[in-house]
Amino acid sequence: MTPRNAITWLAALGDRPGDDNERSLQLRFMIPTAVAMGVGGFVWGTLAVALGLYAESAIPWGYSVLTVLNLAVLRGTKNFPRARAVQVLMSLLLPFALQWTLGGFVASGCVMIWALLSLIAAMSFGGLRMSLGWLAMFMALMVISLIIDPSLRVPPQMADPRVTRYLLAINVALVSCAVFGLTRAFLQLRLRATLELAKRNRQLAESQQALVQSEKMAALGRLSAGMAHELNNPAAAAQRGVRQLAELVERLGRVCSRLGQEGLDAAQIARVEALDAQVAERARAPLTLDTMERIDRETDIQEWLDQRSIQVDATALAELGFTAASLDELAATFGPPQMTLVLGRAACWHAIHQLLGDIGHGAERVVTIVKALQSYTYLDQAPLQSVDLHQGLEDTLVMLSTQLRDDVTVQREYDRSLPPITAWASELNQVWTHLIDNAVDAMDGKGTIVLRTRRDGDHAVVEVIDSGPGVAPEVRDCLFDPFVTTKPVGKGTGLGLNISRNIVVEKHGGTIQVDSAPGRTCFEVRLPLS
Repeated sequence: MTPRNAITWLAALGDRPGDDNERSLQLRFMIPTAVAMGVGGFVWGTLAVALGLYAESAIPWGYSVLTVLNLAVLRGTKNFPRARAVQVLMSLLLPFALQWTLGGFVASGCVMIWALLSLIAAMSFGGLRMSLGWLAMFMALMVISLIIDPSLRVPPQMADPRVTRYLLAINVALVSCAVFGLTRAFLQLRLRATLELAKRNRQLAESQQALVQSEKMAALGRLSAGMAHELNNPAAAAQRGVRQLAELVERLGRVCSRLGQEGLDAAQIARVEALDAQVAERARAPLTLDTMERIDRETDIQEWLDQRSIQVDATALAELGFTAASLDELAATFGPPQMTLVLGRAACWHAIHQLLGDIGHGAERVVTIVKALQSYTYLDQAPLQSVDLHQGLEDTLVMLSTQLRDDVTVQREYDRSLPPITAWASELNQVWTHLIDNAVDAMDGKGTIVLRTRRDGDHAVVEVIDSGPGVAPEVRDCLFDPFVTTKPVGKGTGLGLNISRNIVVEKHGGTIQVDSAPGRTCFEVRLPLS
């Protein structure tokens, strides 16, 4: 085993899975300290034997043996606090004990200087309070040494001044080397721990960014699915309308062709033109009838048509404003074959106008959704801009329209005097999306959502209030922490509110807070106006 491998093996004696960086650093510094003191014990044990101080050599030799035993126990039990206390205590007491057996400060070459290593270890292993305790013990032992020093017996071998000078030089040299080595080791360990911490922080930041991005993509996926559904409905309706319109135009052409063959006189042509104007007027202003009146009128018209064997849609004629009496008046102008063609022509024009209206509404709905989508994402615009909070809320409602069905009522309580604010618009829309989406989930798709805005001094306030069951008190305090969610497993990531808090607080300098009780949960967002 190489020296480097031996040091690595020794440093890892007390390692446990899951240890934090601080404990690992303390452990890996305690072991080199124990080894350095053990080397000092070996050197002093050898010197004591060489000088014929066999009884006195038991103290340094004993320190080395106890150090080995302490490390062996640490390896088996992984009990670092106990091993640390034993090692520091031995490093503090035994140098003083050896000094007292060798005759005091001068005779021993101030061997108690080795106890300084225990203070270095104490400062590295524990906090200030623990270090002050060991320092107090060191100073107490120093005072005791000063008191008893004159009365200590000096062994004959230590009476030679040259021996004490050599011992003093050895102690100072060895302790200086030990302090240098331990300081170097501590700095390297600290640097390694700092680099490892920076690496883990970077990995954590990358993981958090990946999770945030994942949450954004999940939200985008939900919105995209909703938008696809919302766009598909009017597009499909327009497609069906175009097919039906083509059939109606073809039928209208046949009816007009046959009507032209009837050789209508001027009065009849004028009446046909009046019917066209009536159809156009009803297209602009549909006739309003209650249910019973509509049914009665359609029944009368159908009976009138059946009596004359005319195959025309009675519902269309009722919607155009015809009654059985008005049909009698019209029949006075046209003969039976002409009546069928005239009424069929009016019904075709009415159906065409209706289909054109449906197609127009569908196209308008598509345009509205696309404009809302563009405004929601703020495409082709600067990230930081003047933002109309009300427009952002309305765009978000459009984006979430698939979730806001008939069972969800949205009440708008907007302060129209609220001025635009300077903000990152697309990111604020993420906040509204998370809050409104959470409100719908909390109510299980049934209830009332209130969107309220107001001005409070130099802040704009947006409140999203739902009528759901509320947030449990034990969750409320940590609701904005990552991975905290009240949704069922697999439905929520617990990042939506955390992302919202970061956008509001860190990016816009605002605040977001929740006030919840059964039947009412209010998320309040405060944003600076400038």
